[in-house]
Amino acid sequence: MTFFFFEGVSKAIICLTFWVRAIMLVVSIGVFRRSRDPWLLACTRFLTFFLILTFVSRRLAHFYFFLEATLFPTLFIIYGWGGQPERIQAALYLLVYTVFGSLPFLYVLGVVKSSVGDDLFLVRVSPLRREGYLWFGLMLVFFVKLPMYPFHLWLPKAHVEAPLAGSMALAGVLLKLGVLGIILFRKKLLLAPFITRCIMGVCLWGGVVTSIICVRQVDMKSLIAYSSIGHMGLVLAGLLSERELGVKGAIVISVAHGFRSPALFNLASGVYDVLHSRRLILCKGAVSLFPPACILFLLACAANISAPPFINLVGEVWLTVGVTAFSSWAMIPLILMCFLVGCYSLYLYTVLSHGRPCRLVNPVEVYSSVNYYRMLMQVGPVAWLIFNIGLFV
Repeated sequence: MTFFFFEGVSKAIICLTFWVRAIMLVVSIGVFRRSRDPWLLACTRFLTFFLILTFVSRRLAHFYFFLEATLFPTLFIIYGWGGQPERIQAALYLLVYTVFGSLPFLYVLGVVKSSVGDDLFLVRVSPLRREGYLWFGLMLVFFVKLPMYPFHLWLPKAHVEAPLAGSMALAGVLLKLGVLGIILFRKKLLLAPFITRCIMGVCLWGGVVTSIICVRQVDMKSLIAYSSIGHMGLVLAGLLSERELGVKGAIVISVAHGFRSPALFNLASGVYDVLHSRRLILCKGAVSLFPPACILFLLACAANISAPPFINLVGEVWLTVGVTAFSSWAMIPLILMCFLVGCYSLYLYTVLSHGRPCRLVNPVEVYSSVNYYRMLMQVGPVAWLIFNIGLFV
């Protein structure tokens, strides 16, 4: 009997995993040359290995084991190579939230296995009792992985304290574990439409709240981390809508986010390497210091806004149609989120690119060619997806 299987979503996320892994290697080589420490490369290798096995697992036990095994390399990356003492608190937040979501999931898996079996394909197509606590226990771990508001507090701390390779892994691939899990199990236990609308409302209004937090942020990495929470709230709303266009739009946004968000983190890291600060007020005038990077940064911010012709626009249009078909009241937070995303993305670009460089910060080195190569590796796939919208139809 086969122990692994592939789906369309799994294939897309696996390709994204290998691509992010390649960029993580480019980033980690610089750390290895400075410290001669091979453990960062080993942690990224184990993280990729566990992620791939999670995406292709067919047995429930294997799926749970590899899903939780991704926690350990992530903790080691944050704790071992984080730049600030607060990395201990960030690793603790990640551990507590993961355990909080995993224990109910383990109990529900025992119930599912006793009534249906261990085969993931049979679990998806077999009927099961529809108690609300079973649904919540099954989905809680994926709400934490996504993350859904208000289970999101671990993500900004982990992003800010993690090294660049860890931030890329978190934003590019680890958040997609929640997307894959919800796609696999969303039809297993159907709730009443009222409860689904309540959960969708929490997702969308949580995205509005995190977008407002982005507007008032002064740290580049923290702003990009909170923007990921808002976009993942959109993805979760599309998956819960149970409409074909809503699910397709959620998949498009999640895949495009896997390329776009690491590109923004890469830019923030490049600016920090030159100016040794992540404060927006101290990083003004980047266009006069490294103009080519600002062009790539403009493309990344345009993709974050879902400006045409980027594929995010198509995904958001599909998702809006699917979500509003389920509940017309969802149009209000969707409009607010679109407006706020444009506000903080333009704010991030204009503050970094324009203005006179701060006199308190003296660039100690030029923007290296390696940073340009990393940015091109991440912006390139986003541009390539523009001409391959048929992959998601």
